[in-house]
Amino acid sequence: FSVSRILVSLLEKGVIETREAVPVITEAPAVETKKREVSLSFLPLIVVAIAFVFSSLSFFVDSGHVLRKFRASRDIDDLRFQAEIYRYQHGAFPERLDNIAVRDDPWGHPFIYRLEGDHFIVLSAGEDGREGTGDDIY
Repeated sequence: FSVSRILVSLLEKGVIETREAVPVITEAPAVETKKREVSLSFLPLIVVAIAFVFSSLSFFVDSGHVLRKFRASRDIDDLRFQAEIYRYQHGAFPERLDNIAVRDDPWGHPFIYRLEGDHFIVLSAGEDGREGTGDDIY
C-alpha cells in the first residue's frame, strides 16, 4: 500500500509518467527441429551391464556345487539336532547314526558319525568322499 501511495504522489507531481508496458517477447521464435543423433553416452552402461551378466553366468553354472555344500551343512545341523533329541529321550547319544536317520550327503556318501565319550562329531566327507581333505563339511 505504501509503494502504491508513493507512486501516485510522484505521478501527481509529474516526476514520473505512465507508459504502456512493452511485451517481453513480441513473437514466438521459430523452433528448428533437429534430426536426433545416436548418443553414445549409454555405451559404457551397456558394456558394464553385459560384463555383469557374463560374470554372473559363471556363478549360476557353478552354483550346483555351492548349493550341495549348503544342503550338506543343513543336513548336518539336522542330524546334530536329532542326536540331541535322542540323548534327551534315551539319556545318551546314539551309538550309530542309523539309529536316528538313514541319510546320505548330497554326493551320495554316508555321513560320518563318531561318538567320543560325552560328545559326537557329524561330518560329510565332501565331493571326493575321503575324510580329512579340504572339502570336508562339519
